[in-house]
This record gives sequence, structure tokens and C-alpha cells, in this order.
Amino acid sequence: MNVCVIGGRGFVGSAVTDRLEESGHDVTTMDPQVGGQNHISASILSEDLDEHLDGFDAVVNLVGLSPMTPPLRGGYRDLHVAGAENVVGACESNDVERLVHMSALGADPDSNILFLKTKGMGEEAVLSSDLDVTVFKPSVIYDHGNELVEYAKLFAPTRLFPRLPTPVQPIYRGDVAELFARTVEDDIEEEVLEIGGPDTMTMSGFVEQVYNAYGYRCYQVPMLPLMKLGLTIMEYVPFAPWGRDQKRFLDFDNTIDGKNGADPYVDLTRFTDWVRDAF
Repeated sequence: MNVCVIGGRGFVGSAVTDRLEESGHDVTTMDPQVGGQNHISASILSEDLDEHLDGFDAVVNLVGLSPMTPPLRGGYRDLHVAGAENVVGACESNDVERLVHMSALGADPDSNILFLKTKGMGEEAVLSSDLDVTVFKPSVIYDHGNELVEYAKLFAPTRLFPRLPTPVQPIYRGDVAELFARTVEDDIEEEVLEIGGPDTMTMSGFVEQVYNAYGYRCYQVPMLPLMKLGLTIMEYVPFAPWGRDQKRFLDFDNTIDGKNGADPYVDLTRFTDWVRDAF
């Protein structure tokens, strides 16, 4: 199968690309980066995206921004909404057989968190198309390179970390790649799947396990009220990268309420087992 992975050089995209290639698929990656074999240097906002997606049997769209480190104003709407609409239009123009789209757990056009609101709007654009689609809505995706893991590795020697009671249901990057690949191969046909790992923990508990794997105790500092105040104040600072949107996200329950869509298809990796073997 001839597959285009948009965002194929990113954190999740590289794992999806590797998994598809291991199964013998012809994979082309796409992102604005320049050069490389089997790579298209283009953005999902490109006016000529139709031409770039010509000839592919399936397209995987993994383009998205972090909820905690947003760009300047407009970035979420550009990539999550306009980008998704552009991908849908290009796939329809080229009769692409399968579109697999990365959304986010909690994505909702009515959310008061801009990250989740725009993810929900992009999800709507995909689901309202005439394409054969599957949308994945993951909780935190972890592995080496995940921003929370990297922060934990950096700060572990301090033995301190803010107490963050936000619930998360982290899912291993390799498990996500397996789900995407099996969907491309038509083993998974559901339109929308909420996915997470087998265990629920707080964000601080996630970090604490990384600290412990490095041989450090983690002392959780009750800084959350101060952090939220700082984020609220930064809302009024011109060009500040953070604000009340990130404050709201710190309160967001990032766990599945109901069936875990990954369960029937993948033997999910436990975060505790990964941490024990990864460091």
C-alpha cells in the first residue's frame, strides 16, 4: 500500500512510519522540513496539497501542537482546523481510500480550552467528509522524546516537582503506532476511538516514576495555585506563550470515560514496565 504520513518525522509520526515500513508498505513522509528520500517538503496548509497527495492509497494526518507550549495566536486554528480541512479536501480530490486522523482525548468544538476546541473542530471536518476515516483521540502519548518525560529527566536531580493532580492515562508511542498501522490496513474500522494506556495516574505520579527510575526521590511541591495565578497573569502579557488556556488544561481530566478503544487491538504497555526498562 502507498501511504503518506503527514508529520511523519515527528514524535508519533516516526514510530508510525517505522511500523508501516516494517510491514512492507511504501511510505512517504510529509512536513515542512527539507530533503530526504521518500519525503515531501510541504505543509498541510499548502495551496497545492492536492498535487502532493496524488497517488496515495491512504493518508495519516498526525499534525498537531502541544497544549502546553502553543505558538503565537492563530497556530491552533491554522493547523488543527484549516489544516485538517485542507487534508480532507486533498484526499477527496485524489480519491484516497483511507484517512487516519490524530485528534485528542477531550476534543470538543464547544470546549473552553482552545487546544481541545480546535482539535474538535478539525475532527468534525474529518468525520463530516465522504472519506473512509478513523479518528484517534489519545491521552498523553509517552516514550523517550515526550515533553513530560524529558522535563522529568531534566529536573530529576533537583528531587522537586510541582504537585499536579491532573489525571492522565498515558499510552505508549509504540502502541499508538500499532493502532495507526492496523487502521491503515483495515483491521480497525471504527470511526472514532478514544485510546489510553491500561493505568490511570496523576501527572505528578507519572513524573515521580521517572525520577525513581533515575534513582531520585520526588518531593511534590504544592505550587499549583501559584502556577495557575502566573498563567492567568501571563494572559495579559503581549506575545507570552502561555496563559489561561494552559491553566484550564492543568485542570482537565485526561482519562477515558468508558471503553478504551485500544483494548481489543493492542496488548497495551504498562507505564511502570516501560519506566523500569527504559532507564
